Formats: sequence, structure tokens, C-alpha cells
Amino acid sequence: MIWLLVGVMLLLLAGLVAIVIAITKKQKEAKVKQSAKIHTTQEQLPFVYIRRGVVKLKNGQYIKLMQVPSINTQLMEEEEKEIVRETYMGLLNSLDFKIQFYKQSRLVDINDYLAFLKDKENTSDNDFKTKGLQYYSRFIRELVKENSVQTKKDFLVVAFREDNANTKKLTKDSMKKYRKGEEDSQLFEEEEAIREEKTFEKAYKTLTQREKTLQKQLRRFGMNATFLDDKQAFELFYIAYNKERAVYQSLKDVNPNNFTTLYVKHENEGGE
Repeated sequence: MIWLLVGVMLLLLAGLVAIVIAITKKQKEAKVKQSAKIHTTQEQLPFVYIRRGVVKLKNGQYIKLMQVPSINTQLMEEEEKEIVRETYMGLLNSLDFKIQFYKQSRLVDINDYLAFLKDKENTSDNDFKTKGLQYYSRFIRELVKENSVQTKKDFLVVAFREDNANTKKLTKDSMKKYRKGEEDSQLFEEEEAIREEKTFEKAYKTLTQREKTLQKQLRRFGMNATFLDDKQAFELFYIAYNKERAVYQSLKDVNPNNFTTLYVKHENEGGE
């Protein structure tokens, strides 16, 4: 009887060991598969491309952005505030499309300003002025250490999306790609590229008209809105995802078209 119990215990122990080994093996295989897949930054970004000031989002929307100056109603008289409110209500009621307000806070990079002060200090021939510049530069550095200096910029976003009928047709056409043979795949890709170009041109034309309408309406406030080009739109997304890094790794004097590599691997001293 005792030997029977010992045998059952050994069988259970062996079964547990086999289960643990199988789980460990599956976990290792999953880690190998996960490490084999290269994750790129493009997978995390919400847009597909930025072209001619138009941003195509991954959800199928096309958007354009415009920067607008702000007005301080706190310094206005009550009558002026009422005029602004009525004008703003009239602006919203006159639009037949949706708009989105976006405010972005940006940390200020004062390195250029400190370099400017240092240059003035080196070229100064007045000891009193030189000491004043030194004290002022030290004050600015301490101020930025204790309090982060930020600027706030306001943007308006207008969007365009192809109607549902065309979207459904595109989805059906996309499914046909997998029913066709290899010979027709290239033809399908060319047709899809032509369709995308037509949609883009329609989106560009519609969004440009909407932006001009908004720009005209905002002039009633004395606000001169400006359209964002490709580089400015790229910088806006870059700062949104890299708020702190954008301070010391800004896109100033950088052409976004130069970024063509999807994945970059760091090479250490061992050459790996």
C-alpha cells in the first residue's frame, strides 16, 4: 500500500515537472517571437504622412492645422467683452464644419539666449556692463532651474473624411486583393495609389477652403491666423510626444525629409 502511494506521488511530481517545463518553453518561444519583431516609431504615431500641410491620420481623416494668436479679455471693458462674445458666437454659427481647439505648452530653450548674453559679455568694453550681464545670466539660469519656463501656443484643427459609401467601397476593394493572384497584385496597388491621390487632392482642396473661411472670420477679432506647413506640423507632433527632449533636441534647421530610416540600432563597443 505504501509503495502504491509512493508511486502515485512520483507520478504527480513528474507531471508537475513536465507542466513547468512546457510552460517555461512556451514563455521562451513567446519572448523569441516578440524580440524578433522590430517595433518602429511609426507604429506609435497617429498619422501616416504629412504632405503639403495636410496630415493623414491612421483613422482615415485628413487634417490641417493653423496657429492663432490669443486675446486677453481680462483687460477689456465690459462692452468690449460683450462684442467679442457676440462675434465669437457669430463665428461658430457661420461654420458648417467641425473645428477642434488645441493648446500646446512648450518648454523654452534659453541656451541661444544665454549664448547671446555671453557674446555681449565678451564684446563689452565696460566693466560695469560686463558684471551686470554676468549677474543677469546667473539669475536667468537659477530662475530656469527652480521654475520651468513655458510658452503656450493655440491651434485650430480642421478635418476632412471621405464619406461612408466610398470608405465601404474601398474596404471591399481591399478584400479583393487577397482573392486575386500575384499577377494582379501590382495592378491593384497602382489603382489604390491613384485612388489615394484623388482622395488627397479632394481633402487638400476642402481643407484649404475651410482654413481660408476660418482665417477670414478670425480677422473680425483682429487675429491673423497662419497655416502650418509640413515642417511646423511635424514639429508640433514631435513636441507633443517629446516635450522635455524637444528642449535640447529641437528640430530647428532640421529637414524632416532627411528621416528615412524606420529602425536604428545602437552599436556598442563590441560591435553588436
